[in-house]
Amino acid sequence: WKSGRSIFWTIRLRSGSFITAMSNIPHISMRMIDRMLRPFRVLRFFGLLLCCMLYASELRGQEDEASTTPQELWTGAAVKYEFLPRFSAQLHHEQRFRTDGFVLDKNFTELELKHKWKSGFSLAGGLRYIRNNDTEGKVTGIEERYRWQADLGYKFDIERFSIGTRIRFQSRREFEGNDPSVSALRWKLALGYNIRKWKLDPKLSTELFKRTDKEESITKMRLTLGTDYSMGEWGSVHLFYRMEEDFTANEPLNKGIWALRYRYAL
Repeated sequence: WKSGRSIFWTIRLRSGSFITAMSNIPHISMRMIDRMLRPFRVLRFFGLLLCCMLYASELRGQEDEASTTPQELWTGAAVKYEFLPRFSAQLHHEQRFRTDGFVLDKNFTELELKHKWKSGFSLAGGLRYIRNNDTEGKVTGIEERYRWQADLGYKFDIERFSIGTRIRFQSRREFEGNDPSVSALRWKLALGYNIRKWKLDPKLSTELFKRTDKEESITKMRLTLGTDYSMGEWGSVHLFYRMEEDFTANEPLNKGIWALRYRYAL
């Protein structure tokens, strides 16, 4: 953390010296210098946020040196098909593993329909079939569940920045059993930046969860840093690292998530 902070301030001071030196060169305007420094400023911004994430993780580790943050690996693949004006359908399958012993935690298949308006708003609905690997308690095995969801989103661009928000309501229930359904309201805010002549544009997002059956105002929180890599007609790959904190237990449960997803557009 200390080294990251020193690097951040060094870059900031040197960028100021760089601007002063470049402004003295003939035929170079401040506008040209500003365009040259935009990618570095954005990278510095995301780098600072990443340092904050790592610093927060380090603080949690210092509170209890004997405990380690659980890690998970998510892998998935999706096929997307666009039909009619601004309508799309996507079929997505994903497997989620716990890295302690590389145990399969759950896998699911989801079908989603989405419509986008020219104004930037979007409306989507999805149905998910879940197979959860229950390894705790007296009764263990595969639990089959289903979940439906409805999304309202909005996205807009400011120069090379892209800003998006999404509100989702979801409800999950088991196929067998008398357990009540579990419903939640989720709010997500995402920020991305398009760097010229660079394929790995950074994306940062945060998401808050509120379960309807819990008294807590916020039951779960996610903070994600990732990127997309386009392979042209061969599809695209989405990579991200996510920190998740669950507040529904007696003590907050933290975990880190590494994810690799592939999507192909028909």
